[in-house]
Amino acid sequence: MFSAKFKVVAASFLLALSSSIYAASTMEKVGQDFSDTGITASVMALYVKDTTLNIFKINVETTNGVVTLSGTVDTQEEYQKAVSLAQSVDGVKAVNYSQLKVKSQ
Repeated sequence: MFSAKFKVVAASFLLALSSSIYAASTMEKVGQDFSDTGITASVMALYVKDTTLNIFKINVETTNGVVTLSGTVDTQEEYQKAVSLAQSVDGVKAVNYSQLKVKSQ
């Protein structure tokens, strides 16, 4: 019914199309990872610039634009500053700070 040449062209077209779809979905995933990594890096950069925060006491993780802060800070002011700086970064959808604690006096 179809010539051999037509079948080869059709198979090549379908292979190229499926490869393009796979590449696009992979690029979207990589772009999201890069965005999350970029957000985490931006938050940490702000923490480094701020002399009141000890960056070794605050852990920052980002997943799908949601920043999670964990660790223990010394004062309520450091706690508020850490949350505020994280919220100020472009691309942040929300900040989960339930795992960030203030050291007991």
